[in-house]
Amino acid sequence: FIARMNSLPKAQRDKKLLGLDGVAEGQYFECFDPYEHVIDLREDPEAIIWQPWQPVWGSQDWGVSHANAAYLFTKALVRTVGTNYKLKTVCFRETVTSRGKTHKEWATLFKHMCKLPNGTSVTPKAIFFSHEKFSKQVTAHTPADEYSKELRALDLPPVSRAAMDRIGGASLMYNLLKNGDLVILDICKDIIQAIPSLMRDPDNIDDVLK
Repeated sequence: FIARMNSLPKAQRDKKLLGLDGVAEGQYFECFDPYEHVIDLREDPEAIIWQPWQPVWGSQDWGVSHANAAYLFTKALVRTVGTNYKLKTVCFRETVTSRGKTHKEWATLFKHMCKLPNGTSVTPKAIFFSHEKFSKQVTAHTPADEYSKELRALDLPPVSRAAMDRIGGASLMYNLLKNGDLVILDICKDIIQAIPSLMRDPDNIDDVLK
């Protein structure tokens, strides 16, 4: 337990291990708590009741100078206390690579992601993609066009332009976490590590520091 506490960001460590309340150090998602928001299905296989009829959606940040990360989400019944369950948003798949993958390679990776943890195959209703990739760069087609072509070949939907409102997105995510409406499977290790590291922009406290 002590080792797990010591692995937390300093603000959370001081608050939970030493009892120093009110220490935030500019952390944006100070409401994020791995014990509340991260689920290990190996420890508790019945923590989530999957509902295959619920919509599945994806998101992907296509990086050039940074990692390329893709995620899948759905709605499912998540156990709260005892035998009580609540419908929540669940982040259940993660794939993160360094640069170097082609659109075709990434479409194949995304196709392999499209399964619930219980093995049920799913098709996302939408895949939200980096908004800047919808602009023409070198070729006549945008990167979004080229990627969509490869996704369609695998019976996946074309990518949709993600919103440019970073503040709105961060605020929505904050409220989902604060209200206990968003959980993440422990296999999504990169996003679990990234959330506590996000800081507020000191020049605009409603925004995330890039």
